[in-house]
Amino acid sequence: MSFVCIIIHTCFSDHFLIYCTRKSSKVHIGKHNTVKIRSLRNYSKDKLEELLLTIDWSPVVLCNNVQEAWESFKTLFLSVIDNVAPVKEIRTKQRTEPWSTTEVLSSIQERDQAFRIFKREKSVSSYEVFKSHRNKTQYLVQKAKQDYFTSTLNENRNDSKSLWGYLKSLGMPSKKNISSCCNNIGLNVDGDFCFEKMKVADKFNRF
Repeated sequence: MSFVCIIIHTCFSDHFLIYCTRKSSKVHIGKHNTVKIRSLRNYSKDKLEELLLTIDWSPVVLCNNVQEAWESFKTLFLSVIDNVAPVKEIRTKQRTEPWSTTEVLSSIQERDQAFRIFKREKSVSSYEVFKSHRNKTQYLVQKAKQDYFTSTLNENRNDSKSLWGYLKSLGMPSKKNISSCCNNIGLNVDGDFCFEKMKVADKFNRF
C-alpha cells in the first residue's frame, strides 16, 4: 500500500507537524463550515473617526420616531464600519473552541499568512511582521479565554449544579475521583497559604 509523508511548517511551535497519507476507499466529506467576520486588516481609528465626521446625521437627530431614528443610525453607522472593517467569509474547523471570537479567527489568518510570507522570503522585515502578528494573536487568544471563562463562571455562580458541571468540563475531578488525587489544593486564606480542606472549600465557595 503506497503512502506519502509530508512535513508541515507551522508558526506556533518549534516542532513541525509530520503526517502521512495512504490509499483508502473514498469517503464523502461534507462542505466546510464558514463564518462571517469583519476584517481588521486595514482598520484605522483615525480613518473611522474621519468618516464618522463626514456623515450627515440629520436623519437621526431630527427624527421624532425612535424606531426610524434607530434604523437611520444603524444604516449610516454600518456604512462607515463596512468601509473600515468589511465583512468577509472564512472557513472554520468543525469544532471551533467555544471561547474563539471573530477577532481571534481573523488574527490567526493574518498570522498564518505572515508566516507563509516569511518562509518564502526569509527576510528580517518579514520575520518582524510575522512576529508582530504572532504576539498579537497570542494576546487575543489569552484574553478571549479569560473573558469566556470569567463570563461563564459569573453566569453560573448562583447555580451550583451548573457551576460544578462547568468546572468539571475544565478538568476538575468529579467527587468520586477527588479522593484519588495525590495532591491537596492550597489557597491563600486571609493572608496564609492553607491546605485544610474545609477552609479551602469554604474560601473557594465564597469566591
